[in-house]
Amino acid sequence: MKYRGLPVAYLYVIENGKYKGIHTHILIHIPAHYQREYKKALRGWLPFEWTSKTVNTKEMDVVDQKILEILQNNAMTTAKEIASKLSLTTTPIYERIKKLQKTGVIKKYVALLDADLLGKNIIVFMNMTIKDHHTDRREEFVSLMNSLESVVEFYHTSGSFDFLAKVRFSTIKEYRNFLVNDVSSIHNISDIDSQIVLEEIKYSTEIKL
Repeated sequence: MKYRGLPVAYLYVIENGKYKGIHTHILIHIPAHYQREYKKALRGWLPFEWTSKTVNTKEMDVVDQKILEILQNNAMTTAKEIASKLSLTTTPIYERIKKLQKTGVIKKYVALLDADLLGKNIIVFMNMTIKDHHTDRREEFVSLMNSLESVVEFYHTSGSFDFLAKVRFSTIKEYRNFLVNDVSSIHNISDIDSQIVLEEIKYSTEIKL
């Protein structure tokens, strides 16, 4: 097949008589001024959306999803243990995990700590509005907030406020010092509305597939 004279090869993947996906191969370099139109054309040919950042979940089968489910529950589970749970051999499981890492589906492996045992059991959600929304001023604000160690999550949001920060502390006094010494030094903040968590009812890092 050709698009504007450029040779393109694509292969349908059929497994047990069922359509499983498509592999597209660009046979030569596509000039930059053609790339946008080429991607638009691809959207009309393919049964899924073209994207350079999102991994199409249709490309992951039940085994991949089971692997991710197991690793999200315990990232220290070995390929051999996963293979045993799924009644499969170790090597294909190992290769699948490597592929999930390479594509970025698995970003990294971390240890989830018990905040209560570590004395970091005070959680505060802070809704914030900024005064100046110009790009450089907004990026400066984001950079300053990211540099604060107490901030564990930080989001740009829609609605009445511009940003939402989740912060953790050991004591209310520590939270007060955070407001007085750290947040007050960020001059682009115009309004803050904070809520102290009384009880953590549900917390999960698992993404359901």
